[in-house]
Amino acid sequence: MAKGRRVGEAAREREFREFAEARQRQLRRSAYLLCGDWHEAQDLTQTTLMKLYAAWGRFAGTATSRRTRGPS
Repeated sequence: MAKGRRVGEAAREREFREFAEARQRQLRRSAYLLCGDWHEAQDLTQTTLMKLYAAWGRFAGTATSRRTRGPS
């Protein structure tokens, strides 16, 4: 049972890493538009990604179902 859990955790971590790598630049640009400073934008992006990682198990299922359904 523990081995299955580790495999699931590894898959979630890989999924999050792929998401973060794909979206980090877009998130940083959005943060820059909010604060007007690239260094602060990077800090905001990192904080956002850390908080999202903590909640990734809840968010990932929602994001996956949205991708498969298409736009609302």
